[in-house]
Amino acid sequence: ELEVIPERRILMDAWLRFFGIWLAEGCAWMDRHNRQYGDGGIYSYPMVSVSQKVGTKLDSLTGWLNDCGLQYKDHRASIRTKVNNLNIRNDWQLYSYLAQFGKSDLKYIPIELKELSPRQLRILYNSMAFGDGTRDGAEYATTSKRLADDVSEILFKMGEAATVIPEQQIVKEHFRRAKYYGLSGERNGNLLADLGSIRRNI
Repeated sequence: ELEVIPERRILMDAWLRFFGIWLAEGCAWMDRHNRQYGDGGIYSYPMVSVSQKVGTKLDSLTGWLNDCGLQYKDHRASIRTKVNNLNIRNDWQLYSYLAQFGKSDLKYIPIELKELSPRQLRILYNSMAFGDGTRDGAEYATTSKRLADDVSEILFKMGEAATVIPEQQIVKEHFRRAKYYGLSGERNGNLLADLGSIRRNI
């Protein structure tokens, strides 16, 4: 049996806020579990998750998900670090789109987003820096060399300059075992994001 999921459209400004923080703090994967009934086989479903510490940032993040009309569950990932995961389960459209960007060290900004106006590029960058940048947005860090280059490009299109810092010059506690790239610099419409229709066997 073939299930057809109709296209979904999201206001671009709202999508950029979500996509930016997902690039910084999110992941997408197929979650697999053993059945506890029936034939006892393995079943899987798509998961999209974004993490953030409890506080005002988490409040902002939940608002961004709501603005996109995304259905999520708030899950406390770590009591010690006070980090929550906002998990979006069984959203095949969202997963199908985000999965193409790979894991953290392979992520990138797609060409169509890099061609947006400087105003919307700033929305995207600010939401990325919200997760992996300094408070003033003057520095941003990522384990993806391609993403570092993309951020440098959109900053240039925003009228700002950025320098990619070699990984060996950067020290960050939770990235000690990963290749690491940073950027530093000085701070100087109703378009729609289309998560097109998809078809899948059910």
